Amino acid sequence: MNHLNSMPAQVPILGTEAALAHEKSMLERVTSGQVDQALSIWSAQQSIVVPKRMLSLASFAQASAKSAKEGWPVYARNTGGDATPQGYGVLNVSYAYAVMQQSKPSIKHAYHELCTPISDFISTLGYQPEYLSIPAAFCDGKYNVGVVGRKLAGTAQRWAARKDEQKTTVLFAHALILVNANISKGTSAINRLFKYCGQEQSVEEEAHINMADLVCGRKNNQLINELAIFLQPRYANLLQTRQIKTCHQTTKQEGN
Repeated sequence: MNHLNSMPAQVPILGTEAALAHEKSMLERVTSGQVDQALSIWSAQQSIVVPKRMLSLASFAQASAKSAKEGWPVYARNTGGDATPQGYGVLNVSYAYAVMQQSKPSIKHAYHELCTPISDFISTLGYQPEYLSIPAAFCDGKYNVGVVGRKLAGTAQRWAARKDEQKTTVLFAHALILVNANISKGTSAINRLFKYCGQEQSVEEEAHINMADLVCGRKNNQLINELAIFLQPRYANLLQTRQIKTCHQTTKQEGN
């Protein structure tokens, strides 16, 4: 599943375990040199995704089992951050690209690349997007994309060394966008998981906002597909501008 060249009319809905495995495989293909770029736009089944560090908590296994019984299975990913909800109404964008070290963007610029297409769509709805930290939001970060002081999208990035002889490095970037998610149930599920794990932290429903809250008269399932179709060419173009060009190698791209 690679959306470099096209986006299906309906956003793919994956099992969360399969989605995380695909992200891992996508990054491995770029770091190994099999491809130079990869892009996926997807939704996942209802679940909670947590950073790998939470697996070391003494109560995590029991807490995870309780959450699963409540309809919120828990999966770990190899990133930092904190617990995030997945499910109907959440759109994810994941991409990776290789870049020559001398052309490597700064952390700030890489986040700007990730956030700009999302911000552009918000602007088409007549709202002013913001980049800000929202401490009461799940997986808070400096580069949340917000509207009216509430979190609409969360972002993350990490860098990896490429396993080849060229002086290249690989960026993996991910955005989670609230389109028509059940924010109340998602934040409650995360708070219960924190409680089961013996953690004092919590998140607040009011710190978040859905894309659907910014529009009227559109069916929600249409909005998530419309957003995906809007984002795909913009991220594909970004990856195109990051193509590696050398005298001895033609840039590789993975097909759909």
